[in-house]
Amino acid sequence: MRIDASGNVGIGTSPGYKCHIKCTYDNVATGLHLDAGDNGVANLYTLTIWPFVLGGGQVGWKFRTLSSNGGDTTPLAFTNDGSCRFQVDRWHQDSNGVARIYFGNGHKMYLNSNGNSDILELRQNGGTLRALINSNGQIAAHFQTISPTNTDYVGVSGNTASGGFGYYYMHVLFNTFTGFHRCFYEDDEIFNNNMNDEEIDILKIIIKAELLYQLEK
Repeated sequence: MRIDASGNVGIGTSPGYKCHIKCTYDNVATGLHLDAGDNGVANLYTLTIWPFVLGGGQVGWKFRTLSSNGGDTTPLAFTNDGSCRFQVDRWHQDSNGVARIYFGNGHKMYLNSNGNSDILELRQNGGTLRALINSNGQIAAHFQTISPTNTDYVGVSGNTASGGFGYYYMHVLFNTFTGFHRCFYEDDEIFNNNMNDEEIDILKIIIKAELLYQLEK
């Protein structure tokens, strides 16, 4: 330890700052330890900060916590470029412990608000609501009405009972304006289906059957 004439304090190095501590890479023992133990019990609860090698000569900083039962975790690390690394397989919470984020070992991420309504909201500049996912997993977003001319549309395929919930992907519905039947061609007569050029249109079949029924009556 060294204190220079200007009052700078150095631990393991000649001080270049008011408090200057030299740590060895990947060596917890030479890191900075904050001890929260009391009653004469050392290392009851501690936080250790020390440098580690990321690879390619780059260095980051790890934060390790130690509990009274001897277990330790490394919940947080900072890389040299300023990005954060959080512990996997553990919920990370906000200051109230309500909104949480989870990083799984399978490279998946989970969000949990523990709320009764919306669990995720996307807002512009922190104010205007643009989209949300509610507690039932439903997605709500702004939609704009546009012309159906030369346009494909986005739809959802699903097969559940009325009022049921399911997990589905969104698809583009090619050449349709409702997703339930094919669009008519302007030069196509209602009874003139060319089976070599287009598929059977169930709506046309129903209309034709109804007209024939009325004529037979």
